[in-house]
Amino acid sequence: MRKKVIVGACAFALLLGAGACKKKEEHPVPQTNIPGQQMPAGEPGMPPRGKIMMPKGEMRVVVPDSVKGKWKAVVLQVEDKTAKKVSEYTVNLHSDLKVPNSNLKIEVGDFLPDFRMNGLEMTSTNNEPNNPAVGVKIF
Repeated sequence: MRKKVIVGACAFALLLGAGACKKKEEHPVPQTNIPGQQMPAGEPGMPPRGKIMMPKGEMRVVVPDSVKGKWKAVVLQVEDKTAKKVSEYTVNLHSDLKVPNSNLKIEVGDFLPDFRMNGLEMTSTNNEPNNPAVGVKIF
């Protein structure tokens, strides 16, 4: 009988200990260093789960003087998944590429060698290709 009481007490202690040791669920704190960004109504300081707040307004690309005119073209890789073939095309900035054997047209815009985005502004912090980005539209 004494063994049953000890086993029962140990099991009860384990259940209590397991419940007390449950790790508290943590929620990430949103970073709102974006000018014009407002937090939505609801729990103070927290956006709705699964939603990203974007500032309102028109996106704009700012090419710094240190970058303007320094880059002439980009190399695009186009993969044909049915033929399992990758083709490379050198395309001048601010021009179009008609992809051969397809109905696709690619418009190439500005090139930003060290891409950074702050709110509604996309720019390059310098002329080194640390985080290269190019604006493209595919039709």
